[in-house]
Amino acid sequence: MEQIDIWLNTANNLTATLSNEKQSIKSYFAVLKHIHRNQWHGACHATSAILHILLSEKNELSTLYIGECKYESIVFDHSWVEVNGQVYDAAISNTLIQNLSLPPVFCSTNLNDGKNTITSYGVSSGQGYDSDVAEIKNIPFGEYMDNFPNNKNGLWGVTKDIASLAGLNLNIRRLKEKYSNTEWNEKA
Repeated sequence: MEQIDIWLNTANNLTATLSNEKQSIKSYFAVLKHIHRNQWHGACHATSAILHILLSEKNELSTLYIGECKYESIVFDHSWVEVNGQVYDAAISNTLIQNLSLPPVFCSTNLNDGKNTITSYGVSSGQGYDSDVAEIKNIPFGEYMDNFPNNKNGLWGVTKDIASLAGLNLNIRRLKEKYSNTEWNEKA
C-alpha cells in the first residue's frame, strides 16, 4: 500500500468519529497528493494558501497561519491552516530541512500513527523570520498568488488544478476577487 493510501486510511478512521471533518478530507488529500507527486519540498506557504482556499470553498471556516514551529529541538518558519483550532498541515511531510520528513497533520493528528502531533505550532524562538517569510508577509496575498512562476495563472492556476482533484470546479477570476485580500495570520 502506498504511503498516501496509509495516511488516507488513518484520516478516514479519524473522520469516522468526527463527522464535521469529512468535508475537509478531499481537499486536504488533493493538496497532499500534489505535494508528493510533484516533489514540492518546502512548499508550505503555497500549499497552505491553496488548502485555505479549497477548505473555504467547501464552506469550512479555515484560518491561514504563518509562524514558527518546533519539532524536538528544531525550530523552523512554516505555514499551516487551522479549522476550529485544529491544525491541517500537508507540507510538513516534505520539508526543506535536511533529514526532516514528518508525517502530515490532519485535524491535529499525525497521520502515521493516528495520535496527536508532537510538532508545536506557533512557537516563538525569538530569532525572527527568515527572508522568505518576511517577503511573503510584506506583499498582498493576491500578489503572492499571482507571482508563482511555474503556472501561467500563478498559484491561482495550481489551486484550480488541485481543486479538480477534490471535486471542485473553480473559476480563477472569481478566486482572485474573493481571496486576493486574504491575510496571513501570525501565531506565536
